[in-house]
Amino acid sequence: MTFNMGPDYPLFGSGASPIEPGQSSGYTDIVTQQISDQIDGTRSLLCAKLGGSHRTLAAALRVHKRHLPHAVKRDLALLAKAETVVHHPKLAQTLDWPALQGAADRAQAHLKGIDLADRRKGWWLGMLGGLAFNLLLFATLCLIALKGLGVI
Repeated sequence: MTFNMGPDYPLFGSGASPIEPGQSSGYTDIVTQQISDQIDGTRSLLCAKLGGSHRTLAAALRVHKRHLPHAVKRDLALLAKAETVVHHPKLAQTLDWPALQGAADRAQAHLKGIDLADRRKGWWLGMLGGLAFNLLLFATLCLIALKGLGVI
């Protein structure tokens, strides 16, 4: 079995490829723009839901990663890694476009589900619960101290 790699072979022939050197395919440009828009949308949604204004997704992820589940952090890390190479024509060809699209969709779905009012209410309830526990503990210790001194 022999392989024909002569001048008619699509990778090596002169004029056999529809894309000339120095040009990029329209499909790659469209997909690159879509992924870039998805990354920007995810970054702006992350900043809107968790606060802050970061220039890159990697910067936003460094600040907010403790507020996110592991699977979402993994998806955002994949997008942040792709953010650095998505505009480079040769390196963009190495990216796994369906995986990036799925990661962006999963991350955005999680971020859209975050309710800011519920987060604030939960923070206040947690703080008040801790305060109530501390007051009960203090009152108990005061009663034990007074009983030990014989005042009660």
